Amino acid sequence: MKRLLLSVVVCAMAICLYDLTSLNAMKMPKQILMNACQGKTKNPVYAPVDFPHQKHIRLGCNVCHHKWTNKKNPPRTCTSSGCHDLLSAKGAQMMAQNSAYNAFHNRTSKHSCLGCHKLKKKEHVAAGPIACNKCHIKNK
Repeated sequence: MKRLLLSVVVCAMAICLYDLTSLNAMKMPKQILMNACQGKTKNPVYAPVDFPHQKHIRLGCNVCHHKWTNKKNPPRTCTSSGCHDLLSAKGAQMMAQNSAYNAFHNRTSKHSCLGCHKLKKKEHVAAGPIACNKCHIKNK
């Protein structure tokens, strides 16, 4: 029984080490200016978001990059073709699965910025902002 447990632990450690080595080989930006929707929406509140990528890495890549399966390649951006590529959504379209707005503002999804921040606050864990002007800072 001890041998089996030891084998499982060693295998788990090897997998984690492989994943960490693969991730470290990729160039991960510390900050990302999220501005894919700039000029594509008429929302006067909209301002690009200076996303602190480095602070979010501890959560695990798949929290945000939930469709990332081939770990040998870096994950695609959220607004890549085939993901959340509807950049100029209006009205009901804003909550469509492929809407960029939905990717970042869905209040109930753990994959969304706003949803994750609200969930963390509800759990009384340190969380990011939930007010619009705390992420969308004008004249930056």
